[in-house]
Amino acid sequence: AVVSTQSTGALVACDIIPHLLHMTTIKEYPQVQVEGWLAIQKILQMQGNTQLISSNIVKFCEDCLPDDTNPNVRILALSILRLFSPHLSKEDELEKVSEHLNRLALSESDVPAQLLASQIKQSPPFN
Repeated sequence: AVVSTQSTGALVACDIIPHLLHMTTIKEYPQVQVEGWLAIQKILQMQGNTQLISSNIVKFCEDCLPDDTNPNVRILALSILRLFSPHLSKEDELEKVSEHLNRLALSESDVPAQLLASQIKQSPPFN
């Protein structure tokens, strides 16, 4: 059987994503959180097909948005949400993400997050 590199990559990505998502929750080690998000972002950019793994990652991104302990994590979560936003179709996902984006777009304490949230709000499916 011939297995394409892309399908092998998708299998590896599906296996490793849960471990990377766990890394993003370790608040005691902010750098580990950042590394987890960077690795997820890299996989998504290489993969191209975000629909395979999106709902789980979107949930983790949502959980990071109200957390003020690590601004870098919030920016990475917003960047990943921007990759996913065209694929968000579940009404509850859209509503939750939209609430977070609205709150962050008004936040003057974290200007980079404010700018990115405003950009995402102006793109589909939020606009």
